[in-house]
Amino acid sequence: MYHVRFLKVPYIVPPEAGHRPRRKLGSSHSTAPPSTSKDHVIFQLMVTIVTELGDNYFYGTANVRAILYMIRSDGSESVLGIERSQWTMGMRALPITISVLKSQMKKVVASHIKFKVVINISDFSDKSPLFYDSQQAPVKALFLTVSSLAFSFTPVKVIYEDDHGLYAQRLIPLANMKPLILYEEIGDSMAKHLWDSGVFLCQYLSQSLSNLELFKLQFPHYSSILEIGCGCGTVGIAMSEIYPSATVLLTDLESAEDVCTRNISIHPQKKNLSFITYDWDKSENTSETIAQVERTWDIVIACDCTYNPDSFDIFTDALERVMTNPASRLLLLHKERHGSENMVFDMLREKNGLSLIWKHELDPVPLKARVEVFARK
Repeated sequence: MYHVRFLKVPYIVPPEAGHRPRRKLGSSHSTAPPSTSKDHVIFQLMVTIVTELGDNYFYGTANVRAILYMIRSDGSESVLGIERSQWTMGMRALPITISVLKSQMKKVVASHIKFKVVINISDFSDKSPLFYDSQQAPVKALFLTVSSLAFSFTPVKVIYEDDHGLYAQRLIPLANMKPLILYEEIGDSMAKHLWDSGVFLCQYLSQSLSNLELFKLQFPHYSSILEIGCGCGTVGIAMSEIYPSATVLLTDLESAEDVCTRNISIHPQKKNLSFITYDWDKSENTSETIAQVERTWDIVIACDCTYNPDSFDIFTDALERVMTNPASRLLLLHKERHGSENMVFDMLREKNGLSLIWKHELDPVPLKARVEVFARK
């Protein structure tokens, strides 16, 4: 799956920059003669299209749409216009300019309406597919849409609340519930972006009610849920929606704390959802942290934690400490990236005494993402 990511969220080009907009907002055709920036509010932003780890850029052509929404005080939204750009083979970044007539914006700005920009892919031609199915047919590329957070602006700058200019937003479907709203950092920090396996699980649970019911059958006990290596918190927050009465604790290193606590804060109805920093290396944790994390849990979650063989020992050590309840279930999500990952499954069986009781290949199957549930032998 390719992630459309902001490298720069929308910002204002000041009039003195003398920028000449390429076209009117909402039009796919160039205007002639072009107006000067004195007549327009000009937003610029920059996006990239890349795989989850940032190791492969989309090698093809794609029509990229930047959709400018206005957001009313009651939360309703409407499209002000669409700017169309093209990503071409060999690109690593795509600058986008949105030009809006000042006369068009005057009324809505005076009404204290906010705005956001959503970036999606309308159509594409993939020249170098990453995966092939069992018949060696190329797998159609998938793209994860991204949105800026809401902003207001003055004639000279865009204004985000707090430091929200450092973040973007994803909407992830989840079963028959409202989509999950999740923040991630702009830029290329792996710990602070969504990863594929968690997104694929949410999509699987959204495909049918029977998928959700089958998934829930794997967890006879669910009053306490722990996620280790949670990143942005996708799966743990999803589980708090599926099991609203459960106590859910998300854990990761300090580098993930800010983005994860922000994602918790935008779900204020979840009173039993929290985050604490926790290192799989026990010597790095305080006694207070150990007391909170290393206790009995009904469900322990690990999503995309098996990609680094150097961490297998401390990962399985941590599981030993948090799965002291004989009835605990391990929810493991992962995407096969290299053959050395098989080692961790031997360790789960031989070191942790866990047996696989259920697994499902997540769509699209050629991407080799799986959800697996383990229990004590």
